[in-house]
Amino acid sequence: MIVNTGPGEFQYQGRRWIFGDVIVSRIEQSECLVAPRPVVDVSDSGYTSLFFIDKGRYSFLGGDRTHTFATGDAGWAPGWAHISCETHLPTRFLVISVQDRLLTGPGRRPSAPAGRIDSRSHLLRPTLSFLRTFTATPSPEPVSAGHPSKAVFVELAAALFAQTHTSHTEEMRVEGAYEAAVAIIQARYDDPALEPADIARQLNLSLRHLQRAFAANGHTIRETIQHTRLDAAIRAIPQNAHPLTLAALAKEAGMSPKELRHAARTTFGLTPGQLLRQTRTEPES
Repeated sequence: MIVNTGPGEFQYQGRRWIFGDVIVSRIEQSECLVAPRPVVDVSDSGYTSLFFIDKGRYSFLGGDRTHTFATGDAGWAPGWAHISCETHLPTRFLVISVQDRLLTGPGRRPSAPAGRIDSRSHLLRPTLSFLRTFTATPSPEPVSAGHPSKAVFVELAAALFAQTHTSHTEEMRVEGAYEAAVAIIQARYDDPALEPADIARQLNLSLRHLQRAFAANGHTIRETIQHTRLDAAIRAIPQNAHPLTLAALAKEAGMSPKELRHAARTTFGLTPGQLLRQTRTEPES
């Protein structure tokens, strides 16, 4: 059911290209609210609609959250008839509706009944550009179900879903990435070759995502490595019966003497010599 929320009558216009079980639409409509309709006798039942906002603003309720889309954004829903949504402004949608049976296979189906396409997807802007060009041309009558564009639209939809699914999976993995990375640092701090990129590879994560996980905890990866090494150096001081040289202390921490000087000064405001004197356990008399 469509309920007009604007001062005038609800306005809707559009065109459709029907390739059998794939439908491409260009829709322009005024502000409105849309309530779900019964599934019985609904033409888009069994379809997943991948929509792009060519201009305007749009929201729909998907699962337990509201998704809001602005110009250039994209998302998906299980057919327009099955969602609660609101068009905030006069809005143009470009839509690829694909029958679900065409999206079988690993990663080709959406990861949830409704959601947002990852804005970082390198396919998002080219697909929107292709849709703009395609829907700007008059629709031939009739459109053949075997038209070559049909396969293009199906594969574009599947690829966008696959990228979004991969992104969601990696986000879930990143939640525990900080703790896992800290454990690696604590185990390998004395390896002078330890670098942030090595830790990311060991966890099978991108370096950018690992950096973001550390930023959420108020540190950088390099700061954490440095602090762990410095803590190890401090712990090593009272465990040695003989005074440690700067080089020996640096070696204990997996650092060069220059790195140890820098770490001691930036962390404690002390030189390594002052740090040695302040933290060494005095012999009992």
